[in-house]
Amino acid sequence: MIPRPRIGAVAALLLALLAALAVPVGAQDAVAAARALLAAWHEDPARIDRARALLEAAAAGAAPAPETLIELSSVWFLAGEFRAGGEPGRIAAYERGAEAARRAVAASSRSDRAHFMLAINYGRLAEIRGVMRAVTLVGTIREESATVESGWLLVVRHEGFRSSVMSP
Repeated sequence: MIPRPRIGAVAALLLALLAALAVPVGAQDAVAAARALLAAWHEDPARIDRARALLEAAAAGAAPAPETLIELSSVWFLAGEFRAGGEPGRIAAYERGAEAARRAVAASSRSDRAHFMLAINYGRLAEIRGVMRAVTLVGTIREESATVESGWLLVVRHEGFRSSVMSP
């Protein structure tokens, strides 16, 4: 006769298995979930806040993925545009967006989206602060815009891109 396993041992094994399967939401899952929320943010603007919370949690680690930081920068930009109350809230949102974009550029300096998000967050800050108070941002905005522009020129000049776009 085969001895029956003890119920306590089986329960412990099941709990250990469930704990192993309960992996926290990863960065890619957070990005995908945030994008799904943002697909219809105009129907419920609070989705911007929920997407931001997901991405903030995913970006809190030691070395977040550049894509997570880029999406976080984008969400902060949307928060500044549509969720912030008053000028101080908008400034804070664009500063947080610029910070996330700076981290993305540091992690992936060849990412056009990271440079673009940095440029538009700084651009909005410059608009809010006024020309004289934003003079320090002009150089950075130009650099980021030039980086994005040169990246697009490389893509357009690439033979595979040209043939795939130009062919009927």
